[in-house]
Amino acid sequence: MATDIINSYIHLLTINNIIFHSIRIVWLAWFARRRARWEQNFAEVPEPLSEEEKAKWMATADKIVLSSDAFFPFRDNIDVAAKLGVKYIAQPGGSVQDANIIECCDEYNMAMAMTGVRLFHH
Repeated sequence: MATDIINSYIHLLTINNIIFHSIRIVWLAWFARRRARWEQNFAEVPEPLSEEEKAKWMATADKIVLSSDAFFPFRDNIDVAAKLGVKYIAQPGGSVQDANIIECCDEYNMAMAMTGVRLFHH
């Protein structure tokens, strides 16, 4: 019995590992194509920022605006935005969670405008 459970667990881990690596391969191929298209825009492709350069830029970044063509259904997006220096948000509104999102923005002293325009259709 215990051996069957262990073998089933190992089989499940193997399947998960195969799925993960398959997704990773597809993502890497997609990213490589996208990067190649991006690089075509430059006569000389810029070097990525170092960790020090990123930290220096983020230290000076303020009054950042976040906009969305769909509403924010949960506060986690606002929590992350606040950590990244966002001070202003524009979004269409319309979520049943709007009151919670407004409260979250108030906690971070962010200004949020409900545009009423939703461009995200599916």
